[in-house]
Amino acid sequence: MRQVPATFLILLMCQGAPHAQAPSEDASFEAAFVCPENQPDDSARDTAVKEFLGWVVSHHPTWTLKDTITFRVHLLESHHCEVTLQHMRDNAASRH
Repeated sequence: MRQVPATFLILLMCQGAPHAQAPSEDASFEAAFVCPENQPDDSARDTAVKEFLGWVVSHHPTWTLKDTITFRVHLLESHHCEVTLQHMRDNAASRH
């Protein structure tokens, strides 16, 4: 099994964080989001995470880590990324 990027480890620790409605300026980013399990390979998944983090920094420079994680979880949930969400739950359970 490939190593989970640090971003996903952070998401595991904070899953289920409440999320307010995504601001309207985030709608186009949200619409273009692709579930990690629908990316063609690990390299594409890693690139997508880097692009997500870059987008957050450029569009929401005042967001905290919690804000960033909350939005990421919202994206995963709203796009029904069930494989990724289950993987996160499994990893979180194995840490307890």
